[in-house]
Amino acid sequence: MTALLACSACAHAEQDADSLISEGEADLRAGRPRQAGTLFERVLMDQPWRLGVWLDYALSLEQTGDVASSRAIYRSLLEKNPPQYLVPWLKKRADEQPLPLLGWKYAGSLTLLTGYDSNLNHAQASSTLLLTLPAGPQVLPVTRAAQAIGGPSQFANLDWQAAYGGWQVGASVNSRIAPGNSDQNYQQANLGASRSFTGDGGREYRGVMAFQNLQYGGVDLQRSLRGGLYQGVDWERGAGCSASRGVEWQRFDYPTATELNGQYFGLAGQIGCRGDIDWTLMLSGGVNLGDGQRPGGNQKQIEVHGEIGGSAGRGNWLAVADVTRLWDSSGYSPLLESDATRGVLQGLARLEYRYPLGDRLQGMASLEVFRQSSNLQLFALEGSAAWLGLRWLF
Repeated sequence: MTALLACSACAHAEQDADSLISEGEADLRAGRPRQAGTLFERVLMDQPWRLGVWLDYALSLEQTGDVASSRAIYRSLLEKNPPQYLVPWLKKRADEQPLPLLGWKYAGSLTLLTGYDSNLNHAQASSTLLLTLPAGPQVLPVTRAAQAIGGPSQFANLDWQAAYGGWQVGASVNSRIAPGNSDQNYQQANLGASRSFTGDGGREYRGVMAFQNLQYGGVDLQRSLRGGLYQGVDWERGAGCSASRGVEWQRFDYPTATELNGQYFGLAGQIGCRGDIDWTLMLSGGVNLGDGQRPGGNQKQIEVHGEIGGSAGRGNWLAVADVTRLWDSSGYSPLLESDATRGVLQGLARLEYRYPLGDRLQGMASLEVFRQSSNLQLFALEGSAAWLGLRWLF
């Protein structure tokens, strides 16, 4: 259960690159290149391999009068073996001026949301629990304190990123406050750095390292260290499309539940395109190896994550879906279904809308539904949440 709480708390930290791209393109069409460039910069700090976003960013710089920087980008793209149909256009946009040195680029945001969550404590859906006791199976009632708690909550996110050359660094802090249920408050801090580089044959690579610390109810719940190496993949679907594959590693430590400590090793792949409708599809899978006698033993997992978004009126919408399948390698507990091996299927769906209220101010609204099924009743969960708030970009 502790691990599931950690996963739930991390959900709000996701970066919605496709939504930012859609907003930037809408600003570019509406004659707001400076605002568009800020959004494209935020995407490129996290996903510098996206050729189409570099093209949009260069156009936004041209329209703000920074012609030298835009030409530097075109020249740089020509050196990265772009699709052949783009080469004449890029050569035409670039001229013979010296390549200027682009300095550090910074971007940040502050998000404040208020709303209602039907399952603040990520508790099981059933009000009863089936236990396998020496006298036989028995159904026991779950105390009210252990059942799902619904109520209002406020969420805040402060995010900062910087980029120079192929380096990207970033930090973010997330906090949720649940009035009247302070033991369900959480704070999450993230630090990360990545390095993009071009290998033999002009193929793009990206190395990532990130640290995360999560406090839940005033207690250090989880610390993790993550690393990954990703490679760009040729995918001839147009300038707005990209693909990558990579390997991932993550170390988990639970200070108050050390039996859950372990490491994850896996593979990941991603494809996506942008246009009137932007979409991204990610697939990952691997194994989570416990340090010792972890309940359920080692665990296999597969995750499919999809995003699709576009413009609607002056604003932009984004739909996100995530499905994860988990399998334990041994029985979880003799008290649960006679030590049956646990299987879990998680599903998350979110619909979000962002509306520009100013040059750097956005209004936000979102709806979220979470479901988790399992052959062990204790791990069958459900919940939903609605949020409304503001985001400042700086």
